[in-house]
Amino acid sequence: MNAWLARRKRTGRSSIGTGGALLLSRLLCVVFLGSVASTAHGTELPGSELEVFRKPEASDCPESAALARAVLALGTAPNQPPSRLRIEVTFERNAEGYAATVNSFGSKAGVRRLAMAGKTCEPLAEAVSVTLAVLLDLIPSPEQQSASDHGTPASAPEKAMPPFVLDAAARAGVAYGELGPAISGVFSPALRLGRERFQLLGSVFWNTPDNADFRNGFVRVGLWGGGIDACFRLGPSDRARLGFLPCAGFRLGRLSGKGVQFDENYEAAQTWNALSLSGAARLPLSKKWGFVASLSALVPLKRHRFLVAGAGPAFETQPVAGVLEIGPEVQIW
Repeated sequence: MNAWLARRKRTGRSSIGTGGALLLSRLLCVVFLGSVASTAHGTELPGSELEVFRKPEASDCPESAALARAVLALGTAPNQPPSRLRIEVTFERNAEGYAATVNSFGSKAGVRRLAMAGKTCEPLAEAVSVTLAVLLDLIPSPEQQSASDHGTPASAPEKAMPPFVLDAAARAGVAYGELGPAISGVFSPALRLGRERFQLLGSVFWNTPDNADFRNGFVRVGLWGGGIDACFRLGPSDRARLGFLPCAGFRLGRLSGKGVQFDENYEAAQTWNALSLSGAARLPLSKKWGFVASLSALVPLKRHRFLVAGAGPAFETQPVAGVLEIGPEVQIW
């Protein structure tokens, strides 16, 4: 009898020890899972339920209660709040900084992803608070609105494309090679249409006639026409500062010649055209007025000559001509 009782007691102690170990292991498992799982706490917002999940590396991000307080500090619920929403916010951290995923369920279902660089979660938490306030249609109080208007600098508006600018210019100068190996005067009114750095220049020109001596007489040569140039402003685009404009263009004109003091005098005319490479400097004098100096190289597309019957050429154009012009320029609009 005593031996049997002793065996029962030993067996009972063994049974109780096994059950306690099993219960302890389950408890430790629950504690371990709770420590490694993301924390989630739900709280109420106006007409909505907020639940926050934080990954272990983002433990400095706010819990649902703290985030709800930050959201409610941004405004009050509207008179007719939207239909009930469920909002889930998940905070995490990566190599670049912090990120948050906002999932909303209900009438405004959707997913919003926010990310901000930084060493703390505070900037991201503020951004999430604003996002939730907008999602919930919270109304800022007059004090908050006034503080926002006076305390937050207005964001700079997008840079608008400047309007087209139209300038008129009157230039005068000298040319060499347009009317043979001689210097002639040139007068050239022009219009310049510009937008930012790109400009289009249209002009007309007139050269003072020049006399090409030949034997007992001479040939009076004249040239007039027009041109168009595409220009690009180098340096600052501000018109109130000195600017340099390289240009490339085309000239089209009428080259005329008239024989004088020959036995028989005739007149003739030819179509004259040339390519142009030029550079101009514009010096601003006031808001609308400026002074322009330009230097151009002209390359005629073909050689022109005037002949005296039975005597040969009395005039022939040069392969390259140069033109130097200066004059005022005024802005029309």
